[in-house]
Amino acid sequence: MTDFYKMGDGHAPNILDQGTCGELNMRTVVLWSLICVHGFYAAAASASEAAPQTLDELEFMTGCWHGEGWLHRGPELEKFKSTELVEFKAGKTVLAITGKHTDSDTSALVHDAFAIVSRAAEGEDYRFKSFLATGQSGEYSAKLSDGAFVWELPIPNRGVMRYTIRVDGDEWQETGHYSPDGSQWHETFGMTLKRAKPGAECSR
Repeated sequence: MTDFYKMGDGHAPNILDQGTCGELNMRTVVLWSLICVHGFYAAAASASEAAPQTLDELEFMTGCWHGEGWLHRGPELEKFKSTELVEFKAGKTVLAITGKHTDSDTSALVHDAFAIVSRAAEGEDYRFKSFLATGQSGEYSAKLSDGAFVWELPIPNRGVMRYTIRVDGDEWQETGHYSPDGSQWHETFGMTLKRAKPGAECSR
């Protein structure tokens, strides 16, 4: 390989031994150092100005909730008892929801889920990410509509499920409606919960 940095005598030049060229090199180093320091503080200032958006408007959902619900699975009506723990994480930029349902008759665990709500990109309100004990997971769009928290779960080739959570004081009312075509809706899920008093143990 040809080395274009060697002089005719085969020796590399030492710019620090060449008077003004050496001084120019040192000035360049100092200048770049000042640019780097300025860039660091500019980036820090920019980061502080773009503070993350919190989810304070969803605080009405927080707390430990206990209650009962029902679910239509085909022609059968299944009843269950439910516990939901809803709490802010990461400086109120994330809302974490832990939910467990047990069979009303046998106390067997029938639903074990965890979800994360965060601010969505421009054009949407929230991202709703859910994870089930069965290994299933998904990410859906969610929004606040008339004071209620609403998200939809598309079912490929079958339609869509829409869930609505409305809180009145310390009562949580959640409904689930199924639509095969986006126009006709049928209620297939209902749940009523009561918020536990502050400091009460939230068994899960």
